[in-house]
Amino acid sequence: MGSKMLPRLLINPKQLTCHLTIGNLPACQGIQKLIGFSRGLHHKNSIRLGYNRSEEDDFVRLWMYAYVNSERIEKLIGKFKIGQEISVHIYWLHSLIAIEIYDTSNINFPTHDVYYPRFNATFPVGYLLRPYAEKDGPDDVPIKFNVDIRNLKIS
Repeated sequence: MGSKMLPRLLINPKQLTCHLTIGNLPACQGIQKLIGFSRGLHHKNSIRLGYNRSEEDDFVRLWMYAYVNSERIEKLIGKFKIGQEISVHIYWLHSLIAIEIYDTSNINFPTHDVYYPRFNATFPVGYLLRPYAEKDGPDDVPIKFNVDIRNLKIS
């Protein structure tokens, strides 16, 4: 996670792609944020890839975590094995938002995807949303985790 970084300003972001390895992420009840971007303020219009996991699971659940016109959306994308290499594609298009997950050994077709319709106008400027740990669990403390994000591209 490292030190606090200045926001990376984005002009009219529509697509984010990156590769990551599903790590042995710590158990958590809430959705921890991995990567995404905003269109204006992040609690108004944004889309992120998130995760959660229970103590007894040997897999990680990936989620679409988004705000559309200030409405929070959480949609399960799927379950992924620890150590699995994936390619992530996040879209903010004219009438929908989407996250597609590809196995890096076959990037011709997504193995998992989730879509959500949207019909609101958005601010054409946003910023990159980096990994973020929410307060979680019975002690209500931030979950510490690291994620290795590679080949990050935003257009």
